[in-house]
Amino acid sequence: MRHCKATIKRQRGAVLIMALLLVMVLTILGVSAMQGGVMEERMAGNAHDHHMAFQSAESGLRDATAWIDTLTARPKPDATATGGIYEIGVLGDDLLDYTFDWVTMGRTYGSGTGNHPSDFSYHSAAPIYVVEETDFVRDMVDTESTALGTGVYYYTVSSIGYGGSTTSEAVARTVWERRFN
Repeated sequence: MRHCKATIKRQRGAVLIMALLLVMVLTILGVSAMQGGVMEERMAGNAHDHHMAFQSAESGLRDATAWIDTLTARPKPDATATGGIYEIGVLGDDLLDYTFDWVTMGRTYGSGTGNHPSDFSYHSAAPIYVVEETDFVRDMVDTESTALGTGVYYYTVSSIGYGGSTTSEAVARTVWERRFN
């Protein structure tokens, strides 16, 4: 019995302190791992939202080019896009730096093709596009073909698409050619 009492008196709690330190280190590691997982989940969500916006912008391009292909006669481009097409130099490069007023100056997805903007119900808004006539290449080098307007017209089509959140936007641009008879 005497031996047991002596052992109890010599213990100072070193094992308890070591166990608490180990638990604290494991807790810090667990919390760090959870924060890393949350950050990766946010990054994946943002990437998904950006992909939605990009695909929406691509849909806007397809809708705009389908509208151009349905035109039976060449619309006269002007500074206000009365016929749906801007003349050369009106839009500039503002389209690519997000200062462009897409809502006022653009056409909403489906406005000329019969496609439905409701297809983008999971997006914050339907895509919007603008069309600018950028060039004309005549068929022949004589004045008669120029006067008749026979040749290929080139249009720069730009579209903005939106993701699931209002902060996710993507702009896509293409050049489309069309020949009118």
